[in-house]
Amino acid sequence: LCSAGGGDNYFENPDVLLVLSLLNTVDNPHRDIHLAALLLSPLFEFTLEEIITIRRLSSSAFSLYDALVERSKTDDELGHKCLDFDEKLSALRQSALSLPVDRFLRLIFESDIFVSSGLLSDRDSFGEGGNLLRLYDYARTFEAGSFKGLYNFIEFINDLIENDKMLEVAPKEKCAERVTLTTMHHSKGLEFPVCFICGAGKQKNMKGLYNSLLYDNSIGVAMKLSDATGFTRVNTPMREAIFMSKYTNEIEEEMRILYVALTRARERLYITATKKGDPDTLLQRARMLSKYSCRHTITQCTSFIDWILIPFGTTGADLSSCTLKILRPEEYFGADISEDSGNKVEDKKYVEPDKKLLAHLREKFAFNYEYSSLTRIPAKLSISKLSPDILDENDSSAELIPEKKTTIPDFFISGLKHKASAAERGTATHLFLQFCDLEMTRRAGVKEEIARLIEKKFIPENIADIIYADELEGFAQSPLADRILSASRVIREQRFNLLLPASDFSKDEKFKELLSDETMAVQGVIDLILIDKDGNIELYDYKTDRLAPEELKNDDLASAKLNKTHALQLSYYAHAIELMFGKKCKGVYIYSTHSAKLYDVQLVPLKIIDDLL
Repeated sequence: LCSAGGGDNYFENPDVLLVLSLLNTVDNPHRDIHLAALLLSPLFEFTLEEIITIRRLSSSAFSLYDALVERSKTDDELGHKCLDFDEKLSALRQSALSLPVDRFLRLIFESDIFVSSGLLSDRDSFGEGGNLLRLYDYARTFEAGSFKGLYNFIEFINDLIENDKMLEVAPKEKCAERVTLTTMHHSKGLEFPVCFICGAGKQKNMKGLYNSLLYDNSIGVAMKLSDATGFTRVNTPMREAIFMSKYTNEIEEEMRILYVALTRARERLYITATKKGDPDTLLQRARMLSKYSCRHTITQCTSFIDWILIPFGTTGADLSSCTLKILRPEEYFGADISEDSGNKVEDKKYVEPDKKLLAHLREKFAFNYEYSSLTRIPAKLSISKLSPDILDENDSSAELIPEKKTTIPDFFISGLKHKASAAERGTATHLFLQFCDLEMTRRAGVKEEIARLIEKKFIPENIADIIYADELEGFAQSPLADRILSASRVIREQRFNLLLPASDFSKDEKFKELLSDETMAVQGVIDLILIDKDGNIELYDYKTDRLAPEELKNDDLASAKLNKTHALQLSYYAHAIELMFGKKCKGVYIYSTHSAKLYDVQLVPLKIIDDLL
C-alpha cells in the first residue's frame, strides 16, 4: 500500500466528496449540486441523460429533488428508479434524526447501497486508517464536543474546508506494508526506519531569478535596461546585487531542505540520482570541489548529488558506513547500447506480464469515445475557409488548434515595399478602403489621403509604402466610388456571426446523418454594403488578387477566376445580409483593385437557405 504524506487536499478525495454529498443531501435534499453528485455516484448510478430528463420535464421553479419526486409518480423505468432513490433517502433521513453523526456514518458504511457499490473494497478509502475511516474519526471527535447533530457537523466540515484546515484525530497504527510518499518539506519532524531520497540529480529550479525585474526586501527593485537599439537588455549593478542576494538565499534554503531529508532515516538511507555524462567525470568534479572547497564552488553546484558526492572525492574521509554504487545504462538494463541499435535499450529476456494488470489496461485503453467524430467540429470558423467537405477527415483547413504562423514585425517591412508579401499588401489596402474619405481622395489623391489617415491615427505609418496606392487612384474615379457617394447608407466592415448546419459541410453521408442536429458557428466581415433611397441592398467585396495579363484584357476570364475563388464566400455573405436586413441583395459584386473594375458574382445555391428560412 502507498499513502501520500502531509494530508494535503483530504477533502478533495472522491470518496470523501461522495460521503459529504450524501450527508448534505440527507440533511437537505433541496441542495441541487450535492443531490446531483449523489445521483451520478456509484451508489445510485443515474446517468447524466436521466438527470437532464428529470430536470427538463419539471417547472423551473422546482428544485432538482422536487422534480425527482414528481418524476417518481410516472410508471416507467426512470420513474421506478426515482421512487427507489426517494424511499432510500427517506429512510436515511429518518435515521439521521435519532442517531449521532458517527453512528449514522457507520450505518451508511454498513448499508446495502454502500456495500454493493464496491467502495469498501478500496483499502485506501476504508482500509487501515483510510479516508472514510478518518471521516468517521472526525465525526466521533465532533460528537464528543458540545455541538451535535448532522447539520452542525456539515457546517463544521464546511468551515474546515473554507479555512483550509485539518482536524487532528487519534493516530491509527499503520499497515506494516505501507509506504509513505512525502515531500522533503513535509518530512520535517518525522522519522522512518528506511528512507529513499529520489531524483537527487535533478537540477535546481532557479528560473525565477532570471526574470528581467527582480525584488529584494533589503536591497530594493531593479531590472534590466534596453540599449539604444531596443534589441538587447543590459544588466545593471543593482540588479546583479539583488540577483546574488536571492541566489544565495535560494542555495541556503536548498541546503536546509537537503539536511532535513538526510536526517529522516533511523536505520538506512538510500539516495538515487540520474545524471548525464560519464560517472568518472562526476567523481572528478567531486574531487575538484573537495580540493578547492569554498563558498563559490559550493554555490555553483546544480543538484543535490553534487553536494552529496563531495565526501567521496575527499582524501581521508571516513566512508565506512556509506556505499557508492554507479549503474551504467548497459548494466542496469542488462543489454548492450550501441550506435547500431539506435541508442535504444533492448531487453534480452522476456518478462511475463501480470495477467490481471494487463487485462485491466487493455480494458481501459479499449475505450472508444462514442462521439469522437463530433470533435472535428470547430467552435468557430471563418467563412473564408468554408468548403462542402471541410469537416471530413481529409480536409485540414478546419484545424481546431491552428498552426502558429510567424508574423513579420512592422519595422522590418516599413519603407521596403518589395519585401512585403501579397497578403500584407492586401491587408494594408483593405485598411485604407475601410477608413478613406472618397471626396477628399478624389480632390487630393490617394497619397495625400494616406498621409491624412496616418496623421489622424486611423492607420499606422509603417504601412504607407505597401498600400496599392497607384491602383487605388483608379478606384477613386471608378463607378463604384460614384455609387458610394450617392448611396443613402454606407456600411463598411460589417462583422457578423452565423450558426450554420454542420451537416452541410461534409460529403460523407453517414457523417452528415450524425451531424443532423449539430450547428457550427462561422464569422466573417463584409467589406461594403450600400443601401439606396428605395431600400435596395448591394454587397461589394474588395479583392487585391493578382490577375494574369490575359485576364486583365478579357473581363470574362477575370470574372470566371474571381467567381471560382470567391463566389461561395460571397454567397454566405449575401445570406448573412438577408438574415440581418430581412431582404435579399439586389446585387453582389467584386471590385478588383488590380483591374479597377467591378465583376458580377454568380451566387452559389446554399442548402441552408431552405433549412433556416
